[in-house]
Amino acid sequence: MRRSVPARRGPRRRHAAQPIAFHSRAGAQRRPLITRPPAGACRRFVPVCQGAPLRQQSPAVGGVAETNVSLKLSPSAVSRIHEHAVAEYPSECCGLIVEEAGGVQRVLRLSNVQDRMHAEDPERFPRTARTAYYPDSRELIEALRQAQRPGARLLAFYHSHPDHDAYFSDEDVAQATPLGEPSYPEAAQIVVSVYDGSVRDTRAYAWSDSEAAYVEIELEGV
Repeated sequence: MRRSVPARRGPRRRHAAQPIAFHSRAGAQRRPLITRPPAGACRRFVPVCQGAPLRQQSPAVGGVAETNVSLKLSPSAVSRIHEHAVAEYPSECCGLIVEEAGGVQRVLRLSNVQDRMHAEDPERFPRTARTAYYPDSRELIEALRQAQRPGARLLAFYHSHPDHDAYFSDEDVAQATPLGEPSYPEAAQIVVSVYDGSVRDTRAYAWSDSEAAYVEIELEGV
């Protein structure tokens, strides 16, 4: 999802001289895939997930990895994500990626019901699917359940930006951090840029503890 006003800021990038501290699952308590927001919390879509999609290429220190974080996708997963983004153009697409036992990556499409939400309550949902996404709740719950099966894990969420670049916008950050920080910072966020019905760019972002922000990470396989 993207804000139209004020002007959008681009994502914060990682500098070589400033390693980023990411969360590690080592010793962490297992949390449910599906949770309810606290009473009084803003009612918005929040992708709640579990998993360790970020490959740590150096040992974790104190439960936190300090360097060289990346996300690797299979050619099949990349192809299916791009096909979804093009098929939904000029609307935004959304979905998630589950890795099953054996390393097979499954791309699970979610229906974007933003237009329906806008039609039912335009004051609460002023945007259409052209500039926003809201996944079907039943499909989302079922997808998260698949990610919770033995041997499976949730790698990332993805969505597209029709006729906009593949940045993680302020609105995207707000959706992922309803209470100021992400519920599951290990979950990568993939954004696909689609111009005139063709994929132009694909980028990945992850939460940085040290910068308290989403930053761009290396996306392998694209």
